[in-house]
Amino acid sequence: MSEPTRKKTAAEMLEEYKAKQQVGHTTRDEKKLELQRLLASRSAHLPGYSWCADWVQWMRNNHPVFGMCCKYKENPVGIGQRVMILISSIFFGLAATNLVYLFYHIVEEANGVVFEIQTGDGDGKFVLTYEQVAVWTFGSILHSLTDLGIWHLTACACCMPGACCGCCGWLRTLGRFATIAVCGSIVALGTTALIMRANFEASDGQAEFNELTGLELEIRSFSFLTAYFVELVLVWFCYYPIMATIFFSGAVRPILPCIGGRPKEIDRQREEKRKKMKNGEEDFDDNPYV
Repeated sequence: MSEPTRKKTAAEMLEEYKAKQQVGHTTRDEKKLELQRLLASRSAHLPGYSWCADWVQWMRNNHPVFGMCCKYKENPVGIGQRVMILISSIFFGLAATNLVYLFYHIVEEANGVVFEIQTGDGDGKFVLTYEQVAVWTFGSILHSLTDLGIWHLTACACCMPGACCGCCGWLRTLGRFATIAVCGSIVALGTTALIMRANFEASDGQAEFNELTGLELEIRSFSFLTAYFVELVLVWFCYYPIMATIFFSGAVRPILPCIGGRPKEIDRQREEKRKKMKNGEEDFDDNPYV
């Protein structure tokens, strides 16, 4: 006579369920997840990478143009999302530069000369105005913060599996929809500013603010766009690599600790390894390149 089958206790069933959930989660999978989290957070250092290798991967994954065709396949921010981020960045730049231009040309008393430098004999001189200061400081900083904000809203690295808010993974889907809404709003704002500037140019600077929303425009009214796109090319392929390299190297860390670049990221990863060692999750290795 066979013995009756023993029923499993709740604790045993729970342990069995946990074991099933762990199937397939190998060390290789964990390293892939870690790499995806680092790429999503625009990390300046990947485990095992030298300074040059880190610089190359950072440019490949984060450059606004090169990143669309040279990014790592593990990077969770895809080509479509990058195109959307790039378009919103272009239109935010249009909105910022044109709205500042319109403000200082319609309200002329608000503009003025900060300083001027004589550059040669005769009338040659460099003049710095409040309008230029506003575009190069407030406009540029706000533009950079908007680009970073849209990136992190799209990637949502903190909600990826294994991250600090991994239990809220559903927020990543919500973040993508929020990104579409934000980018759409920026494109609408940039288009409005573009039309207003074109109307202002067509009227030879005589139109009032409430007369700048008409849609009867001529091609010549958009001639100012040539200078803007030349500026974009210079920013993407000249200024961006130079400034990104300075920030990446950590050269400004003593002045701005929040922009620590690669050295700060190595310290962060080393501290994270120490915490895992204390918790018995892995062996600690103080080598930053591992």
